[in-house]
Amino acid sequence: MAKTSFFSLRISTAPCIRVSAAGGAPIAVTKAEAGGESHRYPAFISGGRKFLFNSQQGKKHSPHGGRSGWEGPVMVLPGTDTSGEYVPVKGKSGILLFRRDEALLAQTFDPARFQLSGEPLVVADRVALGAIPATERSPRR
Repeated sequence: MAKTSFFSLRISTAPCIRVSAAGGAPIAVTKAEAGGESHRYPAFISGGRKFLFNSQQGKKHSPHGGRSGWEGPVMVLPGTDTSGEYVPVKGKSGILLFRRDEALLAQTFDPARFQLSGEPLVVADRVALGAIPATERSPRR
């Protein structure tokens, strides 16, 4: 597979886009639905022929998977607070990290089938998003 970069724009109804490292025109690799859905944070998994991305509509997020050649999205996990992050595990399926209800969770993930298995494990509670205002930080000593 030729070297390819994926990126997304921070505007509503924007798809994920790919461009060849050799140059050329950018090509949309996802199709955002009408009504304010945007596709963000694409990341290659499983040898670069598959990718994960975040489908966002308002404050609703759900990690999705896609394949090169775009056969349509596969919803991996509905109802999260953020996009998912894939962590490969040598000799095993891998793990998907995601945030739900202020908790960071990890769940076994098969990138070949875009499928989760087992129950999610709580990695950390009270996980914040974004920057913490200076008034809420601990004072430096």
